[in-house]
Amino acid sequence: MATTLREIATRTGVSVSTVSRVLNGHSGVSADVRERVIKIATELDYTPNAAARTLVLKRSHLITVVIRTGDDREFEHPYYQVVLDGIKHQATKRGYDLYILSHAGETYGEDSNYFVSRARRHQVDGAVVMGVREKDIEEFVKLKIPVMTVDFEPTGKLEKQVGVVQSDNFTGAEMAVAHLHSLGRRRIAHIAGTLHTAPGMKRLAGYRNGLDTVGLPFRDEYVVEGDYTHKAGCAAMRKLLALPEPPDAVFAAGDMMALGAMRAVHDFGLRTPEDIAVVGYDDIHFAALSVPALTTIRQHKEKIGELACEALIDLIEERTTTPPRLTLPVELVVRESCGGGRQTSAEPLAFESIATSQPAGLALTDQRESSSLG
Repeated sequence: MATTLREIATRTGVSVSTVSRVLNGHSGVSADVRERVIKIATELDYTPNAAARTLVLKRSHLITVVIRTGDDREFEHPYYQVVLDGIKHQATKRGYDLYILSHAGETYGEDSNYFVSRARRHQVDGAVVMGVREKDIEEFVKLKIPVMTVDFEPTGKLEKQVGVVQSDNFTGAEMAVAHLHSLGRRRIAHIAGTLHTAPGMKRLAGYRNGLDTVGLPFRDEYVVEGDYTHKAGCAAMRKLLALPEPPDAVFAAGDMMALGAMRAVHDFGLRTPEDIAVVGYDDIHFAALSVPALTTIRQHKEKIGELACEALIDLIEERTTTPPRLTLPVELVVRESCGGGRQTSAEPLAFESIATSQPAGLALTDQRESSSLG
């Protein structure tokens, strides 16, 4: 049977209210009494009732992570796995638990309260959201539940009410095109991500701007949309290879699609990078293990999760009242799939807490003041 406050009070010779004040960190209790209560509570392995604690502190110390990609495969993709890991690390560090909400399939009925109703049931303190609709976010805002989004930019009145953490997707795509061009590639295609999402649109925009910068024409037939999966990358590459003038290089908006594209190149009896150079985006674990090893744009996935969670908790605890809009820099990691040389190892960039000063030399941008996106 669980230990109660009354048992602790009896053992220490003080009132139940005094025990409650000590265990909830309130002042007005002598050092001697505080020490006795904590000692007995530890000996009895006291665990406070979560519901009661929520009523007393007005906080549940529970954060929901909402993920909706529409394809029922969220947790298969390495990107979400690593972002979630970053959220978990920061939540644990700050004393919060996680409640993960997702939905199987592309639609979930007419009720726009699907996620928020479940979040309310568990009295969450805040939400990190990925891939949801804007009206879902509006429901959280109506209930004054703080929200941080990952790779999603709310518009209109939500812009100042919801925080954002994202990679510099536009610049990353430009870097991929510039690198392929520097290697002599002139027919550069793009396997785009889902174009109803911010990352998909911005990587496509960066690709187009990259072509313009190096003086190459944009060709509609050189853009095929995928859904960030290996299967989609393979199918997209087959379409590109069937063109009367197939590309000599491909920039894929995700590593899984890039690996699928390399598979299709192999199946056509061609070689990567000799016949077609390939660059991906993400730098998932498998990128360095493929043959040839995949050149890619590295985004700092775990740090995205950590920063989103850290910013959310700061909003919950009212350390700040203005939701931040943060853009993380990306890196080009040159390996073998583009013909740019043997695999190189890029040292991860060093980040500091968003609550402290930004590290020197890093373009970690808070878009409340400026924007590093095109």
